Amino acid sequence: MTEALILIVSTIVGFILVELVRRWGLRRQVLDIPNERSSHTSPVPRAGGIGIVATVMGGYLAGSLIAGYPISFGFLIGGVLIAAVSFIDDLRDLPFYVRLFAHSIAAALLIADSGAVTEISFSFSGSSVSLGLLAVPLTFGAILWMINAYNFMDGIDGIAGLQALVAAAGWVIFAAIFGDNEVKWLALSIGGSAIGFLVLNWSPARIFMGDVGSAFLGFAFAALPLLAFNTANVPRGLVPLFALLVVFPFVFDTVFTFARRLMNREKVWKAHRSHLYQRMVISGASNANVSLLYGALAAATTLTGVLIVRGSGTAVLFVLLSVLTVSTILLLKASKKR
Repeated sequence: MTEALILIVSTIVGFILVELVRRWGLRRQVLDIPNERSSHTSPVPRAGGIGIVATVMGGYLAGSLIAGYPISFGFLIGGVLIAAVSFIDDLRDLPFYVRLFAHSIAAALLIADSGAVTEISFSFSGSSVSLGLLAVPLTFGAILWMINAYNFMDGIDGIAGLQALVAAAGWVIFAAIFGDNEVKWLALSIGGSAIGFLVLNWSPARIFMGDVGSAFLGFAFAALPLLAFNTANVPRGLVPLFALLVVFPFVFDTVFTFARRLMNREKVWKAHRSHLYQRMVISGASNANVSLLYGALAAATTLTGVLIVRGSGTAVLFVLLSVLTVSTILLLKASKKR
């Protein structure tokens, strides 16, 4: 009952805040003007992610007061920093190195407060691989990648909000299995704010998330596995794999696109429209259908993650099958000509 209430309140608050931002954006002309890389054809208010950030942070702080878990100031301060710099970037384009510096500070604060991923396992009963001296740099790199990957994937109506909802649902189930109140409150707040946002962002979108929302969500999903380590009975080695699986379609798309552009000797830091989801839209698929496809595939890999953390004896097989299936579907859909 408590979980349902948290979700309902987060949804209502998220919707109201995003709607207020939408109206403010229309008044102040904070609009996303279409260009050659855009998937929309008319100006749309942006920075709706402010409503997501406020809802998630408010829910997280409220949860600490009600459920009694200690606040991660690394997540709190890092998240505010990410949101603030990204909001400024939404209003006036900031150089990449400025954003990267802010992302790095946030990642460092989170690791200093919550620690790093020290081991990785692929099954509940299997042995873990220790990361040793690579633990901190790999965790740092993963946080930076997730922040930017989520930002890169927020390019069509509904895709980032739906992925947030699916991943949040996965983390709610995770929290229920291991009795993790901190993860539960944060995930429910993300899920509720995502629903409230999707009401206004579903195709045709009346507002966009903007960097303030997408970068923050990337940071939040990078932080969740580290926050999960605070619960004693959590299988530490499986948490990184679970964190990957709940957002796997986004990770695969960004990794594949980056590798392909690198091999083609393209300037990987330049804006483009060659992500798999963008190629699907260019080939004729609707924003809604592509977003639903990514959401469904994320649900499939999230289910695999849940089976793993519940102790499935065939975890490795589930992971391989789901990852290969999702990757193949995305590649085939992106290469389809219409």
